[in-house]
Amino acid sequence: MGTNAASPDAGNSHLSIPTELALARQVLETVPSVIYVFDVKDEKNVYQNRRLGDLLGEPSAEDDGVRGLSEWQRYIHPDDAARWPAQLARLRAIRPGETINWECRVKAKNGEWRWFSTQDVLLQSDPDGSPRLVAGSASDSTSHKQVEEYKDILIEEMQHRARNLSTLIDAIGRQSLPPGEPAVETFFNNYVARMRALLRAGELILASADRVADLRALLQSALRPFGSEGNASRFKLEGPAVAVGEQIAGSVVLAIHELATNAAKYGALTNPDGAVAIKWRRSGNRVTLDWKEKGGPPVTEPSRQGFGGRVIRHLAVHEPSGAVSVAYEPDGVRARLAFGVAA
Repeated sequence: MGTNAASPDAGNSHLSIPTELALARQVLETVPSVIYVFDVKDEKNVYQNRRLGDLLGEPSAEDDGVRGLSEWQRYIHPDDAARWPAQLARLRAIRPGETINWECRVKAKNGEWRWFSTQDVLLQSDPDGSPRLVAGSASDSTSHKQVEEYKDILIEEMQHRARNLSTLIDAIGRQSLPPGEPAVETFFNNYVARMRALLRAGELILASADRVADLRALLQSALRPFGSEGNASRFKLEGPAVAVGEQIAGSVVLAIHELATNAAKYGALTNPDGAVAIKWRRSGNRVTLDWKEKGGPPVTEPSRQGFGGRVIRHLAVHEPSGAVSVAYEPDGVRARLAFGVAA
């Protein structure tokens, strides 16, 4: 069977297919970004596909003499201009395969400050291996920035309402407590304390765009209620920086809160000289945390497991890679929590 050597678009002879060079030029002139090649040693652009002013609504002026970096200096916000030396130092140390991101504000014709995001990669090095030219692009990211700012406002409002709701629940609950029922009051106090521990952990998570929180900060938030009357110095925290995701943070915080509650009722924190050492280590995507009390009264294993004990062991039952062990040693409670974290 014979084949037709004609182009699939042969019937559309009225279409003009530009050459590769012409097409590249057309793309560079049309793309809504500034694409440039920057000389990091001479601190100037050796190529730029379009004026920054084109994207800011500034008409071209024959006598402005503005191109490259000087054009950015003309429009950039003073606060961001003050950050430029630090960004230049990063570009001068850029490595092959690395992408360096930056954000700055530039002033549009209508007086509005527009956010621009840049991305730079190494294009050429000097014979000694030091970076010389970087290729980059700058795009208007104002809409994305506004969405992020609006999201932050919503999160702050959510946190504010959650705190107000916690206070309201506390007030209504205390007014509803039946007189002369200490068991009911104890139950309510424990419930409110656990709820507030979770709310504090939630605030840390929501403060992060990646919805993670540093483990040390989570531990400190869980132990905060037990820091009164000088108890803060009785907790010794030791371990590396570890980002904990929202899926596991609540379980870790509740477990630590329950261990601290038990220490305050029956363990090391009942003794003025008692203390708790909390150490953690990371191996790959797994964290092992050790809790060790010392200086308290002799402890014995409870005859039955209460709700607090079930909360502590929740980590092992419901969380992937979770494991919990609690030992009632003569010199104080020893617990080990293990859980998975993101890479």
